[in-house]
Amino acid sequence: MDWAIRYAWRGQAWSACGIRIRVRLVKGDGKPYAEQVAKALAIIERYDPLRLARMRRDIDGILVSALVTPGATAQYHPDYGLCMLDGTTILNRHPAFAALSIVHEATHARLAAITATGENINRIERICTAQELVFAQRLPGTEPLQEWLRERIARTHDADFSLKGRVARGFAALEEEGVPKPVLAVLHGMARHAGHE
Repeated sequence: MDWAIRYAWRGQAWSACGIRIRVRLVKGDGKPYAEQVAKALAIIERYDPLRLARMRRDIDGILVSALVTPGATAQYHPDYGLCMLDGTTILNRHPAFAALSIVHEATHARLAAITATGENINRIERICTAQELVFAQRLPGTEPLQEWLRERIARTHDADFSLKGRVARGFAALEEEGVPKPVLAVLHGMARHAGHE
């Protein structure tokens, strides 16, 4: 995976609100993806400029690609300091949703710098989602979204955010997308061999 991220980070380059953006391994031209991220960053800058200033210090950039774990819309890659966003999700939703994903992943970056490895992952997910809620409360007309985030925070007590849990959710998402069973069987074998199942 590391080689793929290094490759992707050499993709088309943009910058918005003082944060580097790269787009790679997406369908078509990268510009619409970068524009959506720029709109998301502009929303953060407008409604929470102090948070954006922290993000500039906490993350090295935003990578839009197909390298996000299946079933996820975003993730933070600590080895590279990158907030990674799923390209399909970026184009199909309002930029405010991308802004929320960036807020969540940037919180992971901040926590990674100040917490010990092995910190309770459910607790970390609750903190990151709580920061999404804090940000959403600054946005006009987001009451239903705020309620959804509150419910999501409550659900993280029961969710499995371990590596095995994330792998299981990824396989469920691939199956839902219609990935053929023989391909899934090969992927399951690879995951077992790597000790992820």
